[in-house]
Amino acid sequence: MSSFDLKYNPDEVIVSVGFFAAPEIKYLYKKTPPKYLEAYDPRPDVYNEYLKLRVPNFEPILMGVLGEPREAYLNLKKASSTLCLPHKSKQPVETVSLTYVTNTIVKKYGIIDRLLMNCEGSEIDIIQKTPSKILGYYKYILVSFHLFAELLNISDKDYKDCLDKLSLTHTGELRHKTRFWWEFRRNG
Repeated sequence: MSSFDLKYNPDEVIVSVGFFAAPEIKYLYKKTPPKYLEAYDPRPDVYNEYLKLRVPNFEPILMGVLGEPREAYLNLKKASSTLCLPHKSKQPVETVSLTYVTNTIVKKYGIIDRLLMNCEGSEIDIIQKTPSKILGYYKYILVSFHLFAELLNISDKDYKDCLDKLSLTHTGELRHKTRFWWEFRRNG
């Protein structure tokens, strides 16, 4: 699955956590601009590419998103990155909680349609530490699980616990042949 395959309505409010690269955003805005897109990414190079885009209703934010804000460091590997505890890397990253992000956008727009997460292992922390009530604000959650993020020691139990937690508020569907791409649709 590619973010180029993402289908959404033009009136949607979308939160992206490491999901999009600049060319994908440019493509999406040519095809169907969303009502609002807030994109979080802790990588300075990605953020700088975001700033070059001249698209409406797009807010790039140079921050990492975690389940709760805390000291974190960026571990860069090729085109990928992982937020780690301080002893694993030397590049500090400012972080914010998904709860804060969600509450801020809900105050402004009243609803959030999609949460898109492709954040190299941080999705486990985000889901585990974000209250179910907050996750329930999103109509759709598309998440790529990264169990291979060896720096984070993610277990199969962590992965299963995240699926179980999301199933309290959403119905999940595996979107790719591997078990890593899941789309969750809010119940009710």
